[in-house]
Amino acid sequence: MARIVQNSLVQENEGFGRTINQLIELFVDPEIKKRGKKGFQVAVIELFDDERKSKVYLDEDAPVFELKMKKSTFNKNSIGKTFKANLNEIQSIRVTDEKLDQDSAKVFLVKWGGEPPSYWILGYDFRYNKGHVKTILNRTTEIIAAVARISLTQSSTVVLALLTSAFEMVVDAYLFLIPGLKAKAYSSSDQKLQDLSNFGNFLSDKFVNEYKELKFIRNKATHGPQKGLVISENYKENLISVLEKEINSTFFPK
Repeated sequence: MARIVQNSLVQENEGFGRTINQLIELFVDPEIKKRGKKGFQVAVIELFDDERKSKVYLDEDAPVFELKMKKSTFNKNSIGKTFKANLNEIQSIRVTDEKLDQDSAKVFLVKWGGEPPSYWILGYDFRYNKGHVKTILNRTTEIIAAVARISLTQSSTVVLALLTSAFEMVVDAYLFLIPGLKAKAYSSSDQKLQDLSNFGNFLSDKFVNEYKELKFIRNKATHGPQKGLVISENYKENLISVLEKEINSTFFPK
């Protein structure tokens, strides 16, 4: 996500201007002092959900950005050329450089319109462990594909087990994106769901309700008096649809 912030808010230390000043004080100024620079135009801050120290990239060391405009189009012939663009033409801007860690959170500051700048671009992505989450979701997709191929007449208990695993992996994927939650030792899936709900409405009500019902049905099929309980194809297809919709959530990295 990126926000356009007027320089007056930075000077007055208000709103997102205060956020920019705090980022500069905590991360950018120490790096400028260490390098003996006088200032900066672009700063990218890389944050980690472990013991590693944050990294700060300035100006010529800053990673590559992908800038999408509402009207203007750029291609490989645009590389190395200078263009003028109005802020209101910007559709999106994000850091794309592969030298950055896939699992880090990222914040960037860009001065826009000379010195002092008229505006600042403040961008941030506080989702951690995105590389690992992509791996989890790829494996979940493979499980879903396997479930779709298995006939219920062959083994409904296997289908129930695989679907339960797929739901659990989606929950785990959310936990890895949120700082601090991945390292917790969870005693139950209900505890995981509770922690996620405490942070925000990440999972849809449909997903949570179907997940809880699936665990109940699987327990009956495995341990209850109706051991070997057969589920319907419609039920299986419904769960696959719920999983696919959740995996395509905009919160997950693409």
